[in-house]
Amino acid sequence: MRTSNLTTLVMLTACWSGTSTNAPPLPSRAARQDTFDASTCPRDAIVETVCGAAEGARCDFRGDGLHALDVARLHVTRADDSAGTVLREFVRDESATSSYREKLVEDDELDVVQVRRRCCYSKCTTLIVGASVTSRPPLSLPTPEACIPPPPAGTSAPAPTNRDCPVGVKLDGAMRAYVHANDGLCCYDMRD
Repeated sequence: MRTSNLTTLVMLTACWSGTSTNAPPLPSRAARQDTFDASTCPRDAIVETVCGAAEGARCDFRGDGLHALDVARLHVTRADDSAGTVLREFVRDESATSSYREKLVEDDELDVVQVRRRCCYSKCTTLIVGASVTSRPPLSLPTPEACIPPPPAGTSAPAPTNRDCPVGVKLDGAMRAYVHANDGLCCYDMRD
């Protein structure tokens, strides 16, 4: 009986101090997510992507290593003079990079060394969604509009005619009303 009490005390002490030999191993560096994954985007967020030439010989983890943008699929984010700061939020996207490089090789635009320096970075951009504050009658002329991809994880404020698109989205500093879908994109009224 005395031996089992001693064994129990040793096991409790080991667990209490965090030195149990049955503790799960820490995740290795290889187990970490080292590339963008669109499935991690929350509801009411869209994927934005930029592609271009890396400053160094390889693609870094963050997008601020791009010195020239060739492709910018930005819908909410604005890349301006402080692009390095904005692009720091973007994470290397292996899937988009592979597609982008294949297209460059297919189009025979660059040599092999230049193609290896081309990288894509993506991020989940959270949308401000809700009903538009103004309702405007349709014009006989085409309405200026902006189109964005639907949030991959869905929206908390769906449009009545298209449940995949938010009823309203804040774009360029104002809430914009959903107009229609176009080629799988959600389009919004951009009239001021």
